Amino acid sequence: MLRIKIRYRGHLASLTGISEEEFEEPAFNAPHVNTPHPGARRGGSCRVDSILKMLGQRYGKKAEKEARAMLITINGENILQQKGYRTEIKDGDTVGFFPICAGG
Repeated sequence: MLRIKIRYRGHLASLTGISEEEFEEPAFNAPHVNTPHPGARRGGSCRVDSILKMLGQRYGKKAEKEARAMLITINGENILQQKGYRTEIKDGDTVGFFPICAGG
């Protein structure tokens, strides 16, 4: 069974109404979903793209779009330094969504 923690910051926290939640594997293949997410895998892992799709189904397309525009980390490491949206998420991992800030 895959269990992960997801942390939301910035506008995404406003869209979801929470700053943190935990999911277990069945949430990635919920009954209202006709087909499993492409990144969902039995045996204790999934991919970032499956989490993004799940957020869209759970909180709406606006939340999914916002999440895709954010810095995404797994256990504090930027997914862009790994495999991007195809980065594997394993049991016990924490996925973070952070606003990208710029300025001087």
